[in-house]
Amino acid sequence: MSALTLHLLTFRFRRDRTRGAAGPPAPPGRRHPLMSQPHDPHDEALKRLDARLDAVKAAREARTRKAQFDTGAIGAGYKLVAELIGGVLGGLGLGWVFDQWVGTSPWGLLLGVLVGTGLAVFLIARSAGRMSAQAAAKAGPVSSVPFDDEDDEDDGWPAGPGQNERD
Repeated sequence: MSALTLHLLTFRFRRDRTRGAAGPPAPPGRRHPLMSQPHDPHDEALKRLDARLDAVKAAREARTRKAQFDTGAIGAGYKLVAELIGGVLGGLGLGWVFDQWVGTSPWGLLLGVLVGTGLAVFLIARSAGRMSAQAAAKAGPVSSVPFDDEDDEDDGWPAGPGQNERD
């Protein structure tokens, strides 16, 4: 059974969960079947609550596990793009200020853009190197290829100068 109730000057749609598919309405003095009853021991009520909470938590984790992906790589990519744009615009701004102060109209601007771009590329290369080192440390050691100590005549490479039979 459904009812429209007035609650704090707002109307809310409420469904009575003790009727319908659950069976006949609860007798007077009996509460909702999912709630603890006055004569139930508190330990049993807490165990039921814990079981329901565990079920809800497991269902929520299953949903989030499906939609979970690594956002750290996306953030690192945006950081590199921001460093590039910031370096170019910073050099552009400093070059313009230098031109306005000294009066060397296009040269300070051009020099500022070049210095800003060079500095941005340097910072990006340094950040990318750090990210690469962190990823390698996280992945662990790479398994090596076993050493082949056999002296084969044919190692799979084409013969170079001085290695042919005619030479």
